[in-house]
Order: sequence, then C-alpha cells, then structure tokens
Amino acid sequence: MRPRPRVRALLAAVAILALTACAPRVVGEITDMSPVVDVVAPRFVLDPRETRIERFDPPGAGAGLVVDLSVVVSNPNTFDLFLESVDYRLLLAGERAHVDALEPRLSVPALGSARWRWRLEASLADQPKLWRAVVASFAGDPLPFAVEGRLRFLSEVFIFSTGVRPLFSGVLRARQAVEPPEIAVVAGTEGTVVARSDAPALRFVLELRNPGDVGYFVSARGLALALLAPGFDASGAPLPPTDAERAGASPVAVLDLAPVPLPAGATVRREIVVVLDLDRLAADGRERVAALLAGEPARFVIDGPFVYDVLGADSFQVPDGDAAWGAFGR
Repeated sequence: MRPRPRVRALLAAVAILALTACAPRVVGEITDMSPVVDVVAPRFVLDPRETRIERFDPPGAGAGLVVDLSVVVSNPNTFDLFLESVDYRLLLAGERAHVDALEPRLSVPALGSARWRWRLEASLADQPKLWRAVVASFAGDPLPFAVEGRLRFLSEVFIFSTGVRPLFSGVLRARQAVEPPEIAVVAGTEGTVVARSDAPALRFVLELRNPGDVGYFVSARGLALALLAPGFDASGAPLPPTDAERAGASPVAVLDLAPVPLPAGATVRREIVVVLDLDRLAADGRERVAALLAGEPARFVIDGPFVYDVLGADSFQVPDGDAAWGAFGR
C-alpha cells in the first residue's frame, strides 16, 4: 500500500533535516578560540640620527612645525604581522602638541624588524608656551618628546588592537642649529668727525656674519665703547685688546644697535656713528679723546651684550668671546 500524501511530505522533511545536519556550516562554525602562543604588540625603537625638527615657522606666520620621525618596528612574534594603522598623539615637553591617525601598511617579518619613517606637520599657533622650547632646539637645546597611541595590526588570520600605550620617546633637535653671529669692525672704516668742537663723533662700520642656516635679527643695547692706548705690530696692524685692557678701560660712549635682519649665510654691514658728550666724560676719557682729535692713534673696543632673535620667539646672547675692536688714526 502506498503512503498517503501527508505521510510522504513528512518523510521528505525528515530527510532534508538529516542532510542539513550532515553538511558543514561555514558561519559560526568555531565557537571558542585559545591562542597557543602569547601575542605581543610590535615594539618601536627610535632612530635619533633621522629624527629631528625640520622647520618651525615664525609665530606670526602660523607657527608651523615640521618633524621627521624615524623608528625601527620590531616583531617579537613567531609569525609575520602587518601594521595597519596607528592612532597617535605627540607630546612636546610633556604637553600635547598634535593628534593624528596614520596607515603605515608596514609588513614586519616574524622575529624581525622594518624601518618606518614619516613626516609630521602640525601647527603650534594655539600653543605659545611651546614656542620657546621649540625655538631653543635651534640653539642646540634638546626638546624632549614622546609618542603614544593605539595600534591595529594583523596576521594571516587574526586582527589585533591595543589600547593607548607609550610607543617611543626621545629628544628632538633642529636639523640645522642656529649659530651665533660673527661680529667685527671693518678695518679701514674707522674715523673721526668734528662737526662741532663740543660734540665730536666717532665713525666705523660693523660687519655681522651669519655662518649658519637659520636667519635671525641681531641687536644690542648699552654697548660700551672705550678708547685704549696705541698698540700696533711690526706691520702696523693694531693689536687686539687684552682682557686686562678691556677690564680697565673707561667707556667714552654708550651705543645701541637697532635690529639688523641677518639671513642664513649672509654678511651685513652697518655704519655706526657715535656722538661724544665731552662734558660727561671722566678725566682720562677726555684726555684720550683730545689726543685722538689731535692726531694720536688710538685703539678702541666695544663691549656689551649682542643678542640674536630667532624666529620672533626667543632671543639668545652672543657668547662673550673676542670683542669687536679696531683702531682710529692707524
């Protein structure tokens, strides 16, 4: 006797369920995973030779900061990994300076390493308290920094993410440090001007040379000009003043130098004219001026703090080395 139609349908449904139970399931097949080895996030080691401040624009022009960073990324795992993305923040002198996200797409072999370089461009226009620290790096002062962030990396099968963690730290230096100006009196430009007998003037030319690759302004206030006794070598060239002569000299004038723009690698000359107030000079100063105006040669020295202003954010004093000096009536 043949099965009834209703029974045939029920048998077919049972057969389909049996076949489905035997077929492999692709989605949700694995219900639990236990790694057989510990997974370690990649490590970053700073390369200080290629990590530096490339440029810092003057604060009036946006205070734009450009930094070149170079690290060696090591893989402590026994399998290859792929560094997909890094969400990071840059700290300068302990202050947050920049936040960004990158996709290095860097392959790192098992138990191996790979180099990663990138250029960071940021604006410090709203962080004036960092300007001085950044500018100081151009004068040779190292700037401490740190990078922290979140990593996303993957192997052939798994994707891993970390929490925010310190990645690397060190110090930043400018690619080319500021070098102080070289200041000297141009030989042969010294002379006296007597337009009025009670107010004679001394004239000479200062030469300022910037030997470095970063421009700045040079200025000075309260420079003391002192006359010294004659002193020349066998060729007639004036002898440089000794420390004792500089310490014992009485100034005959005080002068200022208005800011002089001094581009990188440039040499600039400025004529200096100093009018003497004879009534305010000490007796030995009046005697030296009178002898000079009568035709007796005299050496002179300029002592005082020359300063150079870098990028409009900070000023530095020129090291107190050889003073600018020359000779009248040589």
